[in-house]
Amino acid sequence: MKKIMIVDDEKDICYIFQTFLKIKGYDVEVSYNSTDALNKVKAKRPDIIFLDLILPDFDGVELASRIRTGENLKNLKIYLFTVRKRGLIEGEKKLFNGTVQKPFDFNHILSILERN
Repeated sequence: MKKIMIVDDEKDICYIFQTFLKIKGYDVEVSYNSTDALNKVKAKRPDIIFLDLILPDFDGVELASRIRTGENLKNLKIYLFTVRKRGLIEGEKKLFNGTVQKPFDFNHILSILERN
């Protein structure tokens, strides 16, 4: 069973996304801020992370950067959750395996999970 982590400060989005993934049979962990997420990533080692760009303590780009520098964490699949249409700068793009636009499409989420 794939372990999925959702990192978003919007609790309603986390609840809906977590419920959907659990119904589909995934093991799901949720964090509402970057500090908690970083600790959980190190302890739980999820297979895939869906990460919001805007978080209360430090942003999703910084969190992805810290995850990528961690021992045995470099190859985690990280997908950026965002409502922003503006793209990331080139250095930031390398931190993510892809982007998921909010509001998200569950079929798109499932296709990501099937590919990984």
